Amino acid sequence: MRYLVIALLFMAQLTFAQRTDEEYLLEYKEAVQLYADEDFNGALQKLTPLSSKTYTNSVVPYALYYYALASLKENKAYQSRGALRDLFTRFPDWDKIEEAYYLYGVVNFEDKYYSEGIPYLERITSKTLEKDVNGLMQTNIPTIENVVLLKELNQKFPNQRIVAETLVNRIQARKYNTKADLELSDQLTNLFNLVPEDVKGQGSKGGVNYERAFDDHTIDFGVLLPFALKDFSLKEATGENRYVYDLFIGMKLAVEKLTKENVPVRLYGFDVDKTSESLEGYLKDKNFKKIDLIIGPLYGRPNKVAETYTTKNKIFQVHPISNSRSLISDEESRFLLQSSNETQAEKCLDFVETLDRQKSVSVYHDGSRKDSLLAHIYAETAKNRGYKVIEEKRFIDKESISANKNPGHVFITGDAKFGPKIIRALGQQKSDSTVIATDACFNMEVSTRDLLSKNLYLVYPQYIDGKKSVVKSFRRTYIDKMKMIPSYYAYLGYDMMLFYGRMLKDGKEIFRLNLDESPKMDDLLLSGFDYSNKSFENKVVPIVKYNRGRFEIVNSND
Repeated sequence: MRYLVIALLFMAQLTFAQRTDEEYLLEYKEAVQLYADEDFNGALQKLTPLSSKTYTNSVVPYALYYYALASLKENKAYQSRGALRDLFTRFPDWDKIEEAYYLYGVVNFEDKYYSEGIPYLERITSKTLEKDVNGLMQTNIPTIENVVLLKELNQKFPNQRIVAETLVNRIQARKYNTKADLELSDQLTNLFNLVPEDVKGQGSKGGVNYERAFDDHTIDFGVLLPFALKDFSLKEATGENRYVYDLFIGMKLAVEKLTKENVPVRLYGFDVDKTSESLEGYLKDKNFKKIDLIIGPLYGRPNKVAETYTTKNKIFQVHPISNSRSLISDEESRFLLQSSNETQAEKCLDFVETLDRQKSVSVYHDGSRKDSLLAHIYAETAKNRGYKVIEEKRFIDKESISANKNPGHVFITGDAKFGPKIIRALGQQKSDSTVIATDACFNMEVSTRDLLSKNLYLVYPQYIDGKKSVVKSFRRTYIDKMKMIPSYYAYLGYDMMLFYGRMLKDGKEIFRLNLDESPKMDDLLLSGFDYSNKSFENKVVPIVKYNRGRFEIVNSND
């Protein structure tokens, strides 16, 4: 290494204007010989007393320099940096100071302290060191993978070409980038006349051209839902798939808003039922081939077909109703609009821990497949978080509840008749436990104020704050257009389209980064969406309490 050669040359070049202590010089020579013999620990022992601030003769800066060298060889970078800083402070006018600057850069790069090392390398003006400085930078900076670190270095050292070039290469290599990062990459490319790694050797010059990911600059959504067009009349207010039309109409209203925001969106509906054949026919449709994101399908067989197609064609897929993590477990382009059962359990327990209750729980369900699954996941999650699960069982009548247990809280999940039954049974058992219930446990239209006012909290994904101005405005618009009151699914369709349209507006290539930010949108109608930290499901789980005639959200989803 260069600094070793230079250091050994120093001994031959030394002339001493003053020799205040011949013993000092003798020990210094012995230390240098130990260093030359690669006895770095022995050299350190000799140099330690020679580095004392009590000495000021012309040999001291050389002793400090060798001390730094020997420390680096012994993998004591911190000790080496300290010796060099001492050298800079005590002997700023030393005629070999730039050699010490270079060594300080080496030591800091060894520990990846680039922000500390680069300023000293930039102080070097010696032509003889220029090649070594460039070599040090060219060897170390391109190994940095962290884009955030590279951006910080670029801000601090805007004239360093190698930092700019590495930053551009890292941005270009990423699958997803923010618009700001792409613009920064373009600016640096033009400023330094760079050729990114992915186009080197292709004769490309100058800036990089960034194209939107969409073929025609429009975001195309495909809605794969069971519209049952042959059997359903939109004018009818009832029907099994009424919710499908409500969802779709809500999405169409969101398209109108996105258009006003200059977000180009098209919405296609495809009638997909429980059969795989109902979807396979559409795969040949010219409109289907330009879809950027599909919503649905709701059933297993067509979903298998959709998964294969979306994976092959790099299309995003959103499941609007399901809570099952299995739908998103093996692919990074699939998302749940709702929270999974596991996340709901975690959020409920997060909230319970704010109530200062004992860490015990009883879990009851109505025996249905869906609710027994959620109950089991809740019980297992509670165990993993240190809770004592007193019992997890199907509730039939008051005898199902073990007497004299009185857990810190009770979790219940079932249909609309289940909630009132178990609340009465808990009352008969004189239980004062906090109750956490899924919203499906109660019919909100007929449940009494006294029932809802008890020590009861609801997990309520369908919560709509009717006092919000945006909710009132949407409701008026919907009634004017459809001559009917919007259901929860109309609100859900509107929010889903608005959110995902905005997340995709900058291009598919940075869709994931936009999701990670999951910005709060005040004009959404429901409780919002959170896909931050690489989540593929919505982590917002509203928990509400009935208070003075209305429900209020009581938990934090930040």
